[in-house]
Amino acid sequence: MYRKCNIHITDYFVAFQVVFDILKDKITTEYKIPLKNPRRTLPKINKQTKAESKIKYYRRLNNLTQEELAEQLGVTREVILTLENGGRNGKRSFYDKDIINKIVDILGMRDKFGKSDSYIRFLAEDGNKQLKEFRIKNNLSVSKFASLMEVSDTTIRRWESDINTISIENYLKYKKIRDSYC
Repeated sequence: MYRKCNIHITDYFVAFQVVFDILKDKITTEYKIPLKNPRRTLPKINKQTKAESKIKYYRRLNNLTQEELAEQLGVTREVILTLENGGRNGKRSFYDKDIINKIVDILGMRDKFGKSDSYIRFLAEDGNKQLKEFRIKNNLSVSKFASLMEVSDTTIRRWESDINTISIENYLKYKKIRDSYC
């Protein structure tokens, strides 16, 4: 036998509120960003994630394809592809600082560099100027600095005058030299 209960909607609301207040700290919210290509997912990143992977992450987060980002930069898709893959397959071992700065601004990631991004940060923060300042501060001639870096004097001059950008391999050499002088 059934009894007829006179429960008001406000009673349900009060009960829901009590349950919600108890569970609110245990509830996690997941925000999903609709991607243009739903088969693709956002790669997971953390503080140790390399800058190349962060560029891919923020490009996808901004819902941009490689082609769209390349178009905004005035470069080909292959440049973006190479950049996101970290210059693997021997295609390119350095990046143009102007392109890096534009990418960082377009994707809104200037404040998102970590320790593993030191090369990209170096380029974005006018690394060639830093090379010259380091050389002058430590009273190193172009020849002496070139000898330490195991490159030609011309290479040093081209870096310092922004004609060329230092490769990641040479940046790592520079970093060791810089750290030994501090």
